Amino acid sequence: MPTLRPTACLTDPPLTARSKGFDVELIGKVQPDWNLKAALTRAKVTRQESDQLWANFPTWQLQLGSDYRFSGKLRPLQLGGFLTWQSKLEAYNVPSPSGRVYVTERSKPLLDLYASWDFTEAYRLTLAVTNALGKKYWANLDYANYGQPRFFSATFRMAF
Repeated sequence: MPTLRPTACLTDPPLTARSKGFDVELIGKVQPDWNLKAALTRAKVTRQESDQLWANFPTWQLQLGSDYRFSGKLRPLQLGGFLTWQSKLEAYNVPSPSGRVYVTERSKPLLDLYASWDFTEAYRLTLAVTNALGKKYWANLDYANYGQPRFFSATFRMAF
């Protein structure tokens, strides 16, 4: 859960945000029916603590994903997963009932999983779980807004 501590706020300070970073993404096939994806993002944002309100993106974010389609009698089955990890988040001068505060949230992993079955080329059933680890986290630091809890879904698709 986020940590709160009081901060000061000036009126109309100049905005001094600076950012530097990179984004690398690799996507490929390990075998004809096995796909992998990896992505790494670095975004370093610097600001003054006296800025009226600011919330930073995570400095680091790593994404790893894979899906596999089986062969033979299990050919209609496809399994996949996606792991997202991000570093600590920070926000300064966030309004709260006790005044303006500094908010942080620890790094976290989020895991999404799915399984799909193709009945025919036109009919597919997909079962999925979002946030499979059931992590409780803030989606935004500048106002209290929790991220999506563990969520199960079933989708039936028909193409015509």
